[in-house]
Amino acid sequence: FSALVAKFEIGSSATKVLKYDGTDFTLVGGTITGGTIQTTTSGQRIRIVSASATTPAQGANSLALINSSSNKILDFGTSSSVILTIIPTDTSTQGILVQNVSGLVVTHDAASLSIQNASSSGRGLVVDNAGTGVGVEITTTGTGKSVVIGKSSGTAATLLELNQATNAIGLDLNKTGTGAGIAFDLANAGTGYDFKIASTSSSNAAGSMIIAYEGTGRGMEMSLSNASNANAGIYVSHSGTGVVMELVGGASSNNPVLALDNNSATQSPLRMGSMAATPTGSANVGDLAVVDIKLMICTVAGNPGTWAIVGTQT
Repeated sequence: FSALVAKFEIGSSATKVLKYDGTDFTLVGGTITGGTIQTTTSGQRIRIVSASATTPAQGANSLALINSSSNKILDFGTSSSVILTIIPTDTSTQGILVQNVSGLVVTHDAASLSIQNASSSGRGLVVDNAGTGVGVEITTTGTGKSVVIGKSSGTAATLLELNQATNAIGLDLNKTGTGAGIAFDLANAGTGYDFKIASTSSSNAAGSMIIAYEGTGRGMEMSLSNASNANAGIYVSHSGTGVVMELVGGASSNNPVLALDNNSATQSPLRMGSMAATPTGSANVGDLAVVDIKLMICTVAGNPGTWAIVGTQT
């Protein structure tokens, strides 16, 4: 007690006591039930309420971080379906930032999201972007990978699915670096397809795959390195009425449209199946066919065309 300063202390032990020392109140131990607890009455503050509050609106039994303009920017517990709500109120404020100390070598996850129940059908993370900016952006300045998506156990399921409901690009890979890095690298250790394209629209006339290349190397290269592989390097099956494969050379090129080079001395560079009779369908001048083990050429276009044996064959 001081004759100059009012003081009091309520409690029976050092671990449970309420006291005023003339400057501050101190509560050690015990329980506060009901009412409002806040760091200040206005401006930026933290507020805990037992009943619904206003200015700004806050649900009962919740905690809120309120900014200097009396806007709620963080809310624990107001919504019955959301545990934490982060509400930035200006364009210069980030909603959340997870950042380690610059001098710390991180060997664990900076952030982690885990759904533990195998029967769960809810999504792990949902990003809803109604604006024109990027929904999710990941920038890596070090040598580590930007994104790794892995499924190491459990039932077989799709690893990555992209759904594009608008008339825009489904997947855009843009390598802006001028070095020799690979834009798209696919490695498959399984027995399924390495790459599969399925165009399900019967009215799609744009083509299944287009390669636009402005460099000086090969437009597409395929190498089958397994010596026991007896399958074709390229297999095309066409159920329509058009040609199975069409090769068009450049107008300014002096090279042949198709060059066949077989490094094997025991195999023919070109194989054509022998037909029992001349083709009865539409033909253009220059079309080739093997008929009854003789090479023939179309000399007059038509449906059918006119065919003649090439040179002297016995």
